[in-house]
Amino acid sequence: MSTSLLSDLILMLDDQTEHESKARALQEASGYSVKFVTLQDRDVFDAVHALTREMPQPAMILIDHVLDKAVGQSPIHKGSSVAPIIREAWPAPPIIAVTAAYDVCLADIDSDVYEDVVRIERFSDFVKHVPAIIDGYLTLRTARPGLDDLVALLAPPDPDKDTILASIPTTVKNAINGPALGHRFFRWFRRQFYSTPGFLFDVRWTAVTIGIAEQFIDRYLPRIESARFTGVFADVTNPRWWKAGLYSAILPQSQERFTADIRATAKQQLNVSSQHVATCYRCGEDYPDVMGALDDTTKSAGTLEPLHFRCSREDLTAAPQPYYESPRIMLEDD
Repeated sequence: MSTSLLSDLILMLDDQTEHESKARALQEASGYSVKFVTLQDRDVFDAVHALTREMPQPAMILIDHVLDKAVGQSPIHKGSSVAPIIREAWPAPPIIAVTAAYDVCLADIDSDVYEDVVRIERFSDFVKHVPAIIDGYLTLRTARPGLDDLVALLAPPDPDKDTILASIPTTVKNAINGPALGHRFFRWFRRQFYSTPGFLFDVRWTAVTIGIAEQFIDRYLPRIESARFTGVFADVTNPRWWKAGLYSAILPQSQERFTADIRATAKQQLNVSSQHVATCYRCGEDYPDVMGALDDTTKSAGTLEPLHFRCSREDLTAAPQPYYESPRIMLEDD
């Protein structure tokens, strides 16, 4: 068994042969070689052990969570049971579940079994993000970093370095110099740091922060290129911008950047048309402060709209998230 990491091979395990077309689409779109292995009518335990003996270590492993089309006498019918077997043989690559049973998968597993879980119906969107994941893993594996080095790999603005260091969870810190470091760092990065507004903003939060309506933000993004996140796992298909970087780009001389009126200054510095200024979803007035859910239904669906603080309330049912923006919900009309 080889323990070297192949940067051009992805292994896809599935018990439905019709999903081989998705492997072909992934190979065509990502540029990586994809080996599709069907587990239909096979003993999963025997099939996986044979693969780990015969194949070099791949760059990424995609696996179906529910393997109910494997042979009946097999003791393994869940991808979450296969993952530890794979991990023992191949400790380096990320293991990602691709499944139609998304909710079942999340309910069945410990959060550390897979690095990510992808809905099968969203697979074509996931394909776009694969190169960033593989490149990031290769960087981490090559660097073998300590805590300060991990922060440096994110390439943050100077004001954020100490705060990011403090925000890294204990599970990551305890894995320093161990084989699980890359996996634990990626899980934190993917599930918290990159997905939750705080240090980084997606394009919608970026638009609100500098006071520009989302539909017009693209024409102003080149002017704030210095704020773009370019660190490890940076994904050009799903970009982020540093909050601190936005303030530096708009207010480079300010000693009190986070208390300055960045939106009014951005309008002047970027020559923002009055017709392009962001407005609040609730009251229709200029310069909303945050992105918030419209009600309890939309918050569970992740549907957010620009709102003023005065037109919204904090979501008191959400777990506190130090270092990140507090979720907000639009106020109901009186």
